[in-house]
Amino acid sequence: MTGTLFLLGLMTGGLAPTTQTIEVPLTYVRYPDVEDSESPYSSRGELEMEILLELPDGKWKLPKLLSEQPLYALTPMGDTDHLFVLDRVKAGDPFFSRIYFDANGNGDLTDDAPIPLSDELVITGFIQSLPLDITLTVDGEEVPYGLKVAAFSEEMMEGEEELDTDELVFRLTGNCAYSTRFELGKHTYSVLLSDDDVNGKFGDQLAYDAAGPIADDRAFVTSGDLIFLTSGDRIAEFDQSPLGSKISLGGQIYSLEVDTKKSQLRLRPIVTDLGTVDLPIAPERLFLATADGGEYLIFHQPGKKVQVPPGEYRVAGYQLYRKDPQGDLWFLSAAATPESPFITVGKGASTKALFGEPFMPRATVPEATEAFARGKPERLEVEFAIAGSGHEIVTDLRHVSGNKTAMTLDRTGEFPTEPVFRIASTKGKVVAQGAFEYG
Repeated sequence: MTGTLFLLGLMTGGLAPTTQTIEVPLTYVRYPDVEDSESPYSSRGELEMEILLELPDGKWKLPKLLSEQPLYALTPMGDTDHLFVLDRVKAGDPFFSRIYFDANGNGDLTDDAPIPLSDELVITGFIQSLPLDITLTVDGEEVPYGLKVAAFSEEMMEGEEELDTDELVFRLTGNCAYSTRFELGKHTYSVLLSDDDVNGKFGDQLAYDAAGPIADDRAFVTSGDLIFLTSGDRIAEFDQSPLGSKISLGGQIYSLEVDTKKSQLRLRPIVTDLGTVDLPIAPERLFLATADGGEYLIFHQPGKKVQVPPGEYRVAGYQLYRKDPQGDLWFLSAAATPESPFITVGKGASTKALFGEPFMPRATVPEATEAFARGKPERLEVEFAIAGSGHEIVTDLRHVSGNKTAMTLDRTGEFPTEPVFRIASTKGKVVAQGAFEYG
């Protein structure tokens, strides 16, 4: 995505680095109902809700339902679980045509009007709501919130007459954010907070999936909200990172707190008992995580040295901008795997982090398909990845600007052309060939 968002926010008065807590006002931003080609970039979290065939446990008051098999979804938003019900306006409708929602979270769906649906795309197997504005209770305080709802069956959209509930998708999409713009030292920062997990809260810090990745050479699976931050005039897609517990701006590290009740972003300087990490390159952003996953540190334009509290850290990820020999600009991001090493940072001591070049391409066969060699499955999966020197995996590699690059691009002009593969027998005969697909 190439759009940008002009930040709606409040300008504070020239804050300088200090040992005092910095309190920055936040502004609630509700995204516009209609967006055209000139619309600003908007970060919208998405949540695919678990679909239930039976009403979940609880005291619920429902309107009269007409579907032979209504569907239910229960999800936490703010301090309360909210119930959705997929139903039909007419019992004979081929697909769901009405969505009930316990907007006020009181367990009574009869005192909330059905969600208004959009008529922009009329196709069997698909419904979506108009933008929905509600009031949530978060930590005991009422706050505004915006969302959209959609339900669809790809099979029915492609012509199937019967609904398979196992492949039905019921999705919530965020329709709001918090933003601010403030001065700190020599820089002016623009910030956008996105509720990426669509639970009505904007301060959820990154958390690692307890199950871990499928394999040791895959990136960790994470959840939490996003923070977009730049010292430029506009925020763009590449300016995002998971929300962390600490952030470094202008070489000063702060604890990071989001308080939507008071519409405030708080930065508490950390100035004592720090150690130094030497970096092999100067990234646009660097991310460190503690061994237990309890701390996630964000470094904005850190240079080649960062100061951090003592502890054991892993390079959780980073973002780079680089120009190729022809002068075109490229963007690269990478994320840690379980193979990525830890470093120990001591008070007043220096240690070196390992990541980045040389980058090595690799193709692997997941363990689940190794039985192919024994003639078990009919299909073989091969995964292509690019790994850095710290066993991190490249998660994005994109052509940002310029038209002189010698690199062959894919049909979108954004990415390098897909790598090709060729599989040969032990006797050298080519038995399969083709190209990998992104994603």
